[in-house]
Amino acid sequence: MKILLLGKTHFKKSLEELGHNVTAETGDCAEKMDVSGFDGDLIILHESLGMRELPHGIERASIPTVFYTIDVHLNFYWHREYAQLFDYVFVSQKDYVSRFQHENVFWLPWSVDPLIFRDYNLERKYDIVFVGTIDEQRKKRKNIISELEKRFEVKVFGTDPGKRLSFIEMAKVYSQAKIILNESIFGEITFRTFEAPACGGMLFTERIGNGLLDLFMDEKEIVTFDHLDFIEKAEYYLENSGIRQQIAKRGKEKVLKKHTVRKSIVEMISVLEQNSFRKRVASRERILISYGKALYFTGTKFPKHRRRRLYRARIALTKSLSSLMFDGEPALYLALIYFSLKKFKKAKEVLLPTINAGVADTLTDSFNDNCHPCSNFKAGKSSGTEFEKKEGKFLASIVFGFITLESDGNEYARKYFKNISCELDLDDNNFFINLGNAYLKKGIIFNAGAANIDKIPLTAIDSFAEAFSLEGLISSGKIFYQLGHYSLACSCFENAKMFLPDDMSLKVLLGLSNMYTYRIAVAIDQLKEALSLEEADKLNGVSADLKRIIKAEIFVKMKNYKAAINELLPVNCDEALIRMGRIYLEMNDPEKALLCFEKACGKRRYDPVARALLGTTHEKLGLCQQGVSANKGNSL
Repeated sequence: MKILLLGKTHFKKSLEELGHNVTAETGDCAEKMDVSGFDGDLIILHESLGMRELPHGIERASIPTVFYTIDVHLNFYWHREYAQLFDYVFVSQKDYVSRFQHENVFWLPWSVDPLIFRDYNLERKYDIVFVGTIDEQRKKRKNIISELEKRFEVKVFGTDPGKRLSFIEMAKVYSQAKIILNESIFGEITFRTFEAPACGGMLFTERIGNGLLDLFMDEKEIVTFDHLDFIEKAEYYLENSGIRQQIAKRGKEKVLKKHTVRKSIVEMISVLEQNSFRKRVASRERILISYGKALYFTGTKFPKHRRRRLYRARIALTKSLSSLMFDGEPALYLALIYFSLKKFKKAKEVLLPTINAGVADTLTDSFNDNCHPCSNFKAGKSSGTEFEKKEGKFLASIVFGFITLESDGNEYARKYFKNISCELDLDDNNFFINLGNAYLKKGIIFNAGAANIDKIPLTAIDSFAEAFSLEGLISSGKIFYQLGHYSLACSCFENAKMFLPDDMSLKVLLGLSNMYTYRIAVAIDQLKEALSLEEADKLNGVSADLKRIIKAEIFVKMKNYKAAINELLPVNCDEALIRMGRIYLEMNDPEKALLCFEKACGKRRYDPVARALLGTTHEKLGLCQQGVSANKGNSL
């Protein structure tokens, strides 16, 4: 086939090896290209990272078109719109497939080039390796590595985004690693998931969804971990080299058998053949609206092509508006574009017929009903997808209010917002909090990865961010926690704690967020301060072992050391051993404390806390560090 490949050129070499004639365009050339007249058989747009390429004419192409999205977890809000232009959509993250409103959408995981990502047969001199960025925006990743570094030899490469390793350099690092660490930002299957095993190291990755365990067998081809077992598993697989090497071998075989670039292309072409390369039928108006929205969203997110994309979006939405005069969706996004261009009166003029026609919705019931701010929304639902739904109508009403604020001033805008609801008073310090709560009730929560450059809050999170208040921080933190974005939740709660250092409910929220961002010791200390024994027992999403450790610490606070020991005895983890040893020291029983610390040091040879406590206990018993163990048959 004669194929036009746009964006990332990941498929080019394998397509050509399979006998296809490939024309590849990327960067500015792809962005400015009109592909509608391409004389060939197939157009594939492979999403690249960075500014992305959105060429002209996809929607007018007479041949089949394919969109392969690889970064959907941070771009779904515009991917689902842009996908409407294509005949076929392939998604790298399984959990997102069902969320695309498209007849021809398929799961296609990432793949590797086995000539680059392969075992270079180098000495595996590194115990644990991580390749990737580490910064304050990736708290969970930073904490995992920090905790592992306390106990093991961990080598980190490519931490500076400006000095990334080449693919070959990366593959050679992986070829020197016994264990290759992987972490996900938002629960996505990363490139490392395939690249690391291909190079012969054992993949050590977070236990997530998105089809991970459909691709690999846990503890057979890869090893997964969570916040409770990652230290013990790292220790086990470093000490048991034979088991580790077998897992690494099977993981490598699986990638080379199922997840090479060539295999992915064969699978993609097979799907197209099964569908007889049929073109998808969609209404012109729907395509124009989706195209305009995708251009608007990417124009506001990626600065390089901002003016060009906003101009193109304006053309597409104007065409759709001429066909659907009183449809609020194209009018809403056209108004947002004019707002971005500082043409406030034009923005109002475009949206006013929609408002006057009664399409825009008002919030008739009070949203100050004392309900938990996150109690009634579904994780993953970030905004309305059809304007006919109430979410879209309400959004148009709010946007019109902010346009009025810029075009007519505070007094007119204040009256307008009060018309929507008495709770929306521009002169009230809680205006943005109330607006955020209103968005929550409408199910308009959060667009992961979106950029709000115009300061019109389009989601609950946007509104709480604009509030610049303690309540905004706490409300945002609760949303991020329920969505599973624990690093973002931590940031919100930590900032809130600066203003409310003794607030017990905040300590619980921060403790739980710290637990899921791998700061277990910190989490336990925060939770023991804030919870009663009964409350600790009722914690949701917390393992039985962790509940026992928290309850033991609460008993210690009550000076009930015997009850604390009884809680810890059934728990088989190092955190429990160290805490039990400390309790024995409080009970003036250094011999039993020594047993605990020796066992912990035996499992975590590099743990500085366990080693320091072991030294202190030796001194109490009058023994040197190299002296004989004081166990003498004693049992814990």
